[in-house]
Amino acid sequence: MYNPASDNVLLTRQFRLPVLLNGGLESLIEAPAGLLEGADPAERMRAELMEETGYKVFELTHLYDVYMSPGSVTEYLAFFYGEYAESDKVGAGGGSVAEGEDIDVLEVTLSKAMQMISCGDIRDAKTIILLQHLTIRLLQEKYTTLEF
Repeated sequence: MYNPASDNVLLTRQFRLPVLLNGGLESLIEAPAGLLEGADPAERMRAELMEETGYKVFELTHLYDVYMSPGSVTEYLAFFYGEYAESDKVGAGGGSVAEGEDIDVLEVTLSKAMQMISCGDIRDAKTIILLQHLTIRLLQEKYTTLEF
């Protein structure tokens, strides 16, 4: 989620047991996400954004679908781009208590988020892909002669 007026992105921080058991960090900084559970991907993404961040998002653009580790898991991810404004905040966010979630909402500049990748604060692959995609997209808009 990107706020073009402030050049900020919305991220979350939450506990991930598999990462901790693997000797990693206690919590991961991630882009909001969730399991489809049979739902339409865009509808599910809107629900997850509201649940995790407290922001109501009206328009989402489907970017692409990816398999993160096709040799070991069947999970695929649907990636979306969406914009938000401060006025779109309608709830507290923080995740679902029923699902055992305790999520911190982070709002940082895109530049800071890219620095967080470089220094190892952001290690989640989907988040890195989305932030890099956004950076390339904004550069492409700025320098319209670039073609990817």
